[in-house]
Amino acid sequence: MVTVGLAGLLASCSSPNVENSARIRGEVLSTGVSEVELRWLVDNPISRKGVDYQVDIDDQGMFEMDIPLERLAVGQLGIGSALYEVCLLPGDDVFIRVSDGSLDFSGKGAAKSRFLYEATQDGCSTRAFYSAMNEGKLNPTGFVEWAEDFKTRRLAYFDAFDEKSKLEKPFVAWFGVQTEVIFEELIREYPSTYAYRNDISLSELKLPASVDRYKRFSEIVDDDRVVYHGYASGLRNLLFEKMGELVRADSTIDRSSAVYVLLADSLSGLTREYVLATWIISSLSNDHYDSVAVAMADTLVKNPLATRTLDLAFDKFNEKRSLLGQPLHEEFAQTVFVDTSGVEQTFGQLMDGFKGKVVYLDFWGMGCGPCRAAMPYARQLKDKLQEEPIEFVYASMDWVWDRNWGPLFEATQTRDNHFVLLNGFNSRLHRFMEINWVPCYMIFDKESRLVDYNADRPSRMVEQGETALERKLRQLAMQ
Repeated sequence: MVTVGLAGLLASCSSPNVENSARIRGEVLSTGVSEVELRWLVDNPISRKGVDYQVDIDDQGMFEMDIPLERLAVGQLGIGSALYEVCLLPGDDVFIRVSDGSLDFSGKGAAKSRFLYEATQDGCSTRAFYSAMNEGKLNPTGFVEWAEDFKTRRLAYFDAFDEKSKLEKPFVAWFGVQTEVIFEELIREYPSTYAYRNDISLSELKLPASVDRYKRFSEIVDDDRVVYHGYASGLRNLLFEKMGELVRADSTIDRSSAVYVLLADSLSGLTREYVLATWIISSLSNDHYDSVAVAMADTLVKNPLATRTLDLAFDKFNEKRSLLGQPLHEEFAQTVFVDTSGVEQTFGQLMDGFKGKVVYLDFWGMGCGPCRAAMPYARQLKDKLQEEPIEFVYASMDWVWDRNWGPLFEATQTRDNHFVLLNGFNSRLHRFMEINWVPCYMIFDKESRLVDYNADRPSRMVEQGETALERKLRQLAMQ
């Protein structure tokens, strides 16, 4: 994730081009708030890479920020501990008055954010969609019925908005697409969540017909949907499931080739360009250069936004690869960790304490299923390597309130080397490396040089013998 410091931004944008920027101004009447943040502002429906901004509130309680912008963007306005969804278009000049936890929006383009604020207050935001899914209480048929009813209510709420006439066409289109795409995505994914939450086999479930319907590309592919940043990534995720189906249906196609067949034959138009670009960008973020997909993109991707986004992704990939074998980059070294005693230290200081030892760094979170599933195997690997100069370091992305580390010790099966990142996913390391997921593993050698920023996850294979991860750690320990 990219973060922009507002001091430099405001200095350079004192007279912004309104065609390529939006302005947010406001007054904060609440006490105890010193700054306003705009978090994870996304205006690129392909990369989904968010930008952060922050600005201090002056002595009069006023703030102002100018935001470079090319198209519709959605993010979260952070005031104190509260977050509010906002939407901006180039040329917007929005004024926000904050008082006792309530927001009042006015100015050019304010109706979009006012609608999103009121929808959240009245229980019609997308958050309600995801909350019901994550609970996993309804059976799949019941969830479909609930989701269809909620979608209808959400769209009706939009139609009844008293300032609907002030909502710009791009936002109207975006809102409709967002609602439909999230609805279809959750219908597809809910059965797996329900099976997991209720500890039953997915094969035992009786699934409603709509689950299969929204897995068919013919039902969900529409170039008008590319305006929503979850559309291309959702189709990319569906490709993984379709790859398996294709391999089972045609034994002449191996899994590695299946995705290229699907991209070529099942998708078309702007959707294919966006999904192909998203596929490549995702592969690059996992340190994999997919030469076949890149060759396809050279032929098929013509959209200016898609080509520009791919160029930026290739540049970042090369920059990250250049870090390998090098001393800690400044963005790594200055990232702040907090230990179990509440003491802050930079990652550079932390690594100084591990000089002469190999470090296996695990970024994780208590709410991450794959993170926690890997912990028993990490413990087994740690035990196998206990005689080697190797440290397993656990960096939680969740804040630990009241120093209640017990659940983390239990989940990891160790009390050693526990930390939290002071700024979570907004840490300098995560912003620089554009990491917005867990689990994520890194390896550093005895001189604190980065060896791997996409290291293997501990797996049950550790029970079968020496894994590639174990072998790599042992080799580094012997150097």
